[in-house]
Amino acid sequence: MMALLAENGPCHVQSDLSTKTNPYSWNGQANVIWLDQPTGVGYSYGPTVDYDSGEHNVAESIYWFLQKFLKKHPHLADREFFVTGESYGGHYVPAAACSNAGVRVLIYAGDADLMCNWVGNQAWVMELDWTGKAKFNNAPNHPFVTAEDTDAGRVRSFENLAFIRVFNSGHMVPMDQPAVSYEMINKFFQNEDF
Repeated sequence: MMALLAENGPCHVQSDLSTKTNPYSWNGQANVIWLDQPTGVGYSYGPTVDYDSGEHNVAESIYWFLQKFLKKHPHLADREFFVTGESYGGHYVPAAACSNAGVRVLIYAGDADLMCNWVGNQAWVMELDWTGKAKFNNAPNHPFVTAEDTDAGRVRSFENLAFIRVFNSGHMVPMDQPAVSYEMINKFFQNEDF
């Protein structure tokens, strides 16, 4: 829930426990659900016997959550659907499956992230086994320049897969570079080139 409360949620909690509107909230362009996973972490709860013990179980729990959510909110069922994850919330197996299925995938990493460094992230992205692997790996890195003409990082992309190295950011890109992450995710939502 760090993302909801301190990064890209609709407001930030202040030291006096008041809230302040977040001008870089990702829900400005989309309806957003912040979901802790697996069951039993953060605000995610359920019977102890339902706690997930592996990626397959986590995926199944999320699938059933979304089915129930859309049943209660059918007016949202026909909207575009995006899945984002931070840190260990995103894994390379789903990214590879999505790439081969034609689903757009954006993976980004802060260049000052000491937990999951950008070099390691770029390396596993380049090892993804998908039909565009060779062309993605041969694609040149180019600057990610924001609307304010800031050189915010480097992008490597081919077809539906993009990897962005975000400058001057650690592990929590939306916290460290809120304006950059806001522009990045909105370009992704709008299917614009980086």
